[in-house]
Amino acid sequence: MFNVYGKGQNDQYAGVITKFLRNIIDDKPLIIYGDGEQTRDFVSINDVVNAFDCAIRSEKNGTYNIAGGESLSINSLAEVMLDVFGKKLEIIHKEMQKGDIRHSVADVSFAASELGFSATRKLKDELSSIYHE
Repeated sequence: MFNVYGKGQNDQYAGVITKFLRNIIDDKPLIIYGDGEQTRDFVSINDVVNAFDCAIRSEKNGTYNIAGGESLSINSLAEVMLDVFGKKLEIIHKEMQKGDIRHSVADVSFAASELGFSATRKLKDELSSIYHE
């Protein structure tokens, strides 16, 4: 599973979406490590549940990448989140963290062909849903 996000994530073990969300709620600047052009492949917890359902119902077995199958830069993520929540907050870039991966996107074709799974949830819609709950 790649960069899972959704309602109820624990701040202590959270990824970038939850950290950005916490800062947006608290009206604090968003912190981006590096230039923000690093990319990630995000997948909604709702799609992960669907992937598990597909796997349970399938007669196939194997190792599958469960992800959205698309890359998004951290800068773009920050812009999308600020737009969804209607905020104008400062974005602060800090030194890239040692060992951070520059680009990450999953090849989800095996999960699609073997399990019939593909992520259907759109980040902006899911964020809006989380906000309005």
